[in-house]
Amino acid sequence: MLYSEGTGFAGFEAAHFGAFEQAKWASHRFNLERMKVSAALEGLRKVLVAGLEVPEEGLTWNLSAAHPEVLNAHKVDCLWLYLARNDKERETVEKGAERELSLAQMIQRPNAMHRFAFVGVRVHAAGLEWGLWIHANAVLDRRNLEAALKDPFERTKVSPLMARLPEGSVARVGGQTSNPVAWLEQTEGRLPAWEDFLFFGRDLDTQDAAQAGADVVQTLQADLPRFLALFRLFAWSSGNDRLGLAKLIKEEKKERVRKQSGLEPGDRVRVTRGMLAGQQGTLQELDSRGKAKVLLGRLTIDLQADMLTKI
Repeated sequence: MLYSEGTGFAGFEAAHFGAFEQAKWASHRFNLERMKVSAALEGLRKVLVAGLEVPEEGLTWNLSAAHPEVLNAHKVDCLWLYLARNDKERETVEKGAERELSLAQMIQRPNAMHRFAFVGVRVHAAGLEWGLWIHANAVLDRRNLEAALKDPFERTKVSPLMARLPEGSVARVGGQTSNPVAWLEQTEGRLPAWEDFLFFGRDLDTQDAAQAGADVVQTLQADLPRFLALFRLFAWSSGNDRLGLAKLIKEEKKERVRKQSGLEPGDRVRVTRGMLAGQQGTLQELDSRGKAKVLLGRLTIDLQADMLTKI
């Protein structure tokens, strides 16, 4: 059962940040401390859901696990409240990553937060952060970002978004921090390699975060939409596919269906079941979902491929 202190959000306390001291990361003895932070973030989530309009991508608020497990590499150095893609988009991103990474690399990247770009809030030992994170192992999102920065036309869209980020925003990667606009100028159309997170956002140290109390909600409601705008431009989605991946996956699915069914467009086929059982016709089209268009006489009928047999 999750620890709960109520449904409201009263702000963060110094003890919340102390739950992420390095000596506590891998120990279940400190689960209760972290669950108190999780309860605070859950209260924050409810406030943000009510006051922050989530864009049309179908993103949903999620909380990272408060106890050591496989999906956080058995250590909890922070907790995230973040906006995640829907299941279909996440599945496609995972498949895209599998194309790029070796088995060894897949095994070495167990942390779920390393696989996708996301916008959210992070509580850790040094304080509070919010903004956009892209890990080096978020293969599909990283490549989509690289494609945007290499394209002169796309870069013209990036500059205004960087300029509109909240005052005090930083770009941080590899321990180096710079102004987001300066970071963009330094890339010169080429995204340098990095090993951890590329972060665009703001932060408060433990003292300032605790003093802010519940008022931090107003700041988050004002700031997060600007980082979401950056996410929409950088992150891969079926509607922001600079890599042509959606088309490639669709073609691969279509090829798998073709091989499994043994059918090809132009084949003479017989319907084996249903109201049209016994009818013969010509297969005109076979899609990635296993749906077939069959010409029966003068009519084209939509049928499932497994209802057909080659004559």
